[in-house]
Amino acid sequence: MNSSWLCKDDLDKENLLLGKNQIENSLLEISDCQVKLALSHHPLEFFKEFERESLKIAIYRNYDILFTGHVHELASSYTSDLLGNIFISIANSTIGDFPKERKYVNGYTILDLEPNQKIVTHYRKFIETHGNFVPNTDIGTEDGKKSFPILKDEKLEVFETNQRIILSIESRYCEKLNDDIIMSSSNTNVNCSIDNLFVEPTILNSPQGNLNDEDTYRYTIDSILTSKENYLIYGMKESGKTLLLDKMFIESVKRFNQFNKIPILLKYSDFKKKELLKVLREFIGISSREIDDFLKNNESLLFIDNITFNGNGNKQIESLKELLVKYPKIQLVATADLVLENVIPTDYLEHNDALQANITFIQNFSSKEIKQLIQKWYVGKEVDLQDNMQKLIKSFTDFGLPKTPLSVTLFLWIFEKQEKKPINNSVLVELFIENLLEKTNIENIYSETFDFTNKKRLLSFVAKYMNDHGDADYSYSVDYVDLLGYFRDYLKTRFHGQPQKVLDDFIKRGILTYHDDNLIRFKSAFFFHYFIALHFDYDPNFKKQVFTEDNYLNFIEEITYYTGLKRDDASVLNFTQQKLNDAFADFNTDIRNNYEKVDRVLESKRDDTVTFQIDEIKAENKLSEKQIDDMYDESLSAIPVSKKIEKKDFSNQNTRRQIDKVLKLACNVLKNSEDVDDFEAKKIAYQNTLISSISFLMQYRDALITHYIKFKKQPDHFPKNIDFHIFIKIIPLIHQVVIYNWLGTQKLRPVITDKIEKDKTTINISDFERFLSVFIYSDIKGSDYPQKIEQFVKSTKYNYLKDLSYLKIMSYYHLRKNDKELDKFYLKLLADIKQGIGQLDKHSKSRFIKNLENDKKKGSL
Repeated sequence: MNSSWLCKDDLDKENLLLGKNQIENSLLEISDCQVKLALSHHPLEFFKEFERESLKIAIYRNYDILFTGHVHELASSYTSDLLGNIFISIANSTIGDFPKERKYVNGYTILDLEPNQKIVTHYRKFIETHGNFVPNTDIGTEDGKKSFPILKDEKLEVFETNQRIILSIESRYCEKLNDDIIMSSSNTNVNCSIDNLFVEPTILNSPQGNLNDEDTYRYTIDSILTSKENYLIYGMKESGKTLLLDKMFIESVKRFNQFNKIPILLKYSDFKKKELLKVLREFIGISSREIDDFLKNNESLLFIDNITFNGNGNKQIESLKELLVKYPKIQLVATADLVLENVIPTDYLEHNDALQANITFIQNFSSKEIKQLIQKWYVGKEVDLQDNMQKLIKSFTDFGLPKTPLSVTLFLWIFEKQEKKPINNSVLVELFIENLLEKTNIENIYSETFDFTNKKRLLSFVAKYMNDHGDADYSYSVDYVDLLGYFRDYLKTRFHGQPQKVLDDFIKRGILTYHDDNLIRFKSAFFFHYFIALHFDYDPNFKKQVFTEDNYLNFIEEITYYTGLKRDDASVLNFTQQKLNDAFADFNTDIRNNYEKVDRVLESKRDDTVTFQIDEIKAENKLSEKQIDDMYDESLSAIPVSKKIEKKDFSNQNTRRQIDKVLKLACNVLKNSEDVDDFEAKKIAYQNTLISSISFLMQYRDALITHYIKFKKQPDHFPKNIDFHIFIKIIPLIHQVVIYNWLGTQKLRPVITDKIEKDKTTINISDFERFLSVFIYSDIKGSDYPQKIEQFVKSTKYNYLKDLSYLKIMSYYHLRKNDKELDKFYLKLLADIKQGIGQLDKHSKSRFIKNLENDKKKGSL
């Protein structure tokens, strides 16, 4: 059959047509033949979807064997389903070229057909060094053979019965599983289905990073489903255990012909009050008389979600163990909560004699998996992967959240909704919490009489209650019974529903959590801080107390959230600026009076700059996808998960002793004060904050150098794998990045633009102060920022600032999605800087640019 008449290029897959008449005409020619063989160059998956099913029906029902090729990947399979029985043989190439990077070997296959008995395949592969064909032991047995039994009538009847069961299971259960996705399709343009959004997590034989590489074994969905062994998959809350089981179940339904196992999906609670065998029978859809023979004679896959070994579930565990012993053809795949991260659980040990399960662990999402989810979320849209990755990493850093599918999905939803709008952390948290409380697929209790505003207000009072009465050494946790009493008192005049139901709903949705058996706390520290911040407006006396003397130092996070929500509160801006003056007054006066000292102290010799020492070849090489993934993975793994709420210490707070806290707070409040009408006040605050930050940098740098000279070693907790002298050189760049993270926002663009323009004519400021504004502006992608960078690079006489500018521009070139013109602009600027510090002459400058351009054309980004 001619499958090639519509062939064009590498996009042929799912775009070809065969024409059903080819099959119908061929059958007229061979209608009397006992054995019918069909040959087509392309496999069935190359045909358009609307034709593929009809071709499949026609071929499966009328032919015994289908021979195909094209893909060069050797494969053989015998398929039996309701359409019919067919053996499919996909040939590899026999006389193809033999480049070293070739993925598939040359070879051929001989088939021996014994009708109604079996098909025996003899695989051969070509050995280039010997110049001849030998048995392909990579595929078959030691002699390169593989046997496929042909189903006889009685076996076919069993198979067809099981096929009907599979179709019934699929129609009853598969579609409903999409409800397990936390995000509802009604709240986003994305198709929120498991098939559309699921990203397979990494599953290892140890918790997060516990074993060396050589001792680590990786499991996949396919390796688990093709195995005959039992598996117990541990994962932290919200690590995606339920969706993983859902996906395995769906795959085992869709690929029943491959696995030949009846899939059964249960919650552990499904057989808490029901006999397990009855639950299985109802799921499969067979009678009580049939279930015993069915489980004895058919292989089945029993998926159980959220199994527990402690508490009141002993009866359930015992019934499960008895089932597995009685019916050895059942393969168990179960999930369980990992209570302590990085700690191997022991709760299963006393039961594993019967379970005989491999213990595995779901890992946090890596950058590769996060990127896959980003691509699935924005399917059909042009998306800047690096920009989204950087936004996610910043969010995980700011909020101390685990890198789970739930967290990534919620943030992607927020980024989608707020596309092209600047968004501060307070708005981000509010949207995150609103999603958990209102927009998820969890059934919403009392949505009409107890809405999001009501819930926010209640939770702000709960946070204040915990702040006043909770155990500060245990994340301000309170006893469940005491908290329930507080709920009753709060709700009795406001809401007619059941207080316990409301409290338990907050726990179910992951806002509150159990600290120990009966203690309740906010699940994440940022929830607690956010709801305390909300309480400022509900309790003016509490707000006044926070802003009294140095008490504010205990409420840095809360004040930041508060100003993110109340963006026109000039009093808080003035308060934090006053505290900044208290902390840095003398230092700032010195910096203003001796501005030349800043550049003089930080200056480098030409041949001692980092730029001068960057290998030209390394500079020419565009970062590979793997290098970028490794870089992001390192960033993600370094982010701590902030579950613990730090104790507030009112006895040891002093503005002048905690200048780092004061500086960060002043930056954050200025960033959030976008709706303060006094533009002059914001300009003064920005300049004051910038000068204070330089004062902080100079003190910090001096303290590091003094320690190094005194003790002849770098300080404890110093970054690993970095030379101390290099660190001192690039510390002004690290400082710029930190200040941008604390203060950078598009909403401050008019203030920063005004400063950059005035800096051009101001004499008594350091070039480093100019550098900070130019690159904060560039980091927020202000209009015409490349030109502002160029003007600064050409105007500064200091090698260290050319050096830092080179590194910043390199990061924009590698990590931003640029058009061709902007990339050319960056390349010229990079070459100009290298020429300016004496590393390139005119001839090598043009070669440097050309090499970078060529590398990007063949590049891997």
